[in-house]
Amino acid sequence: MRGINDLLSDETGIFTHIAENPLLCVVNGCGEVLDDFKKLKRVVDTPDFIRNAIRD
Repeated sequence: MRGINDLLSDETGIFTHIAENPLLCVVNGCGEVLDDFKKLKRVVDTPDFIRNAIRD
């Protein structure tokens, strides 16, 4: 998916970077969440309106 980083950056205004090892980035990010779950819970918690829509 060439150019997706530029598209995301242009559309959101958020800097993007293509990682050399994407899987390692995912693993490290999951580790960060697990290390400090209380602080990051709001990032990974599913809002009630989405949770309810999935059940219906």
